[in-house]
Amino acid sequence: MSSYFIETCEGHLIVGSNKHYENIYDIPEDVGSDVFKIARKMFSVMRKAYDSNGVTTLQNNEPAGRQHAFHYHLHLFSWYKNDDLYTHMMSQRETTLEERLNYVNKLRKELDSK
Repeated sequence: MSSYFIETCEGHLIVGSNKHYENIYDIPEDVGSDVFKIARKMFSVMRKAYDSNGVTTLQNNEPAGRQHAFHYHLHLFSWYKNDDLYTHMMSQRETTLEERLNYVNKLRKELDSK
């Protein structure tokens, strides 16, 4: 897993390869498959750690597809009943370290219990 990264941002995770691929058109199938395997595992962890009701992936390509970081990565979101995720998804508000640590600690606790 050292050739892949997982980042957290206010409850959602970002999974990608440490090797640079600009978008879905560039990423080799085997690397994309590994990203998917990691995402699947982390969704199970997120669902328990965050007590969510569902999950969503998001992966943007090219400027018209709202790609703003030109390095392939996959977003993982937790959903809750009556959630308003799509309304706030494009918010440009940056989270604080303290906000992110709350989610990281929940994930670590769930990963440690396995």
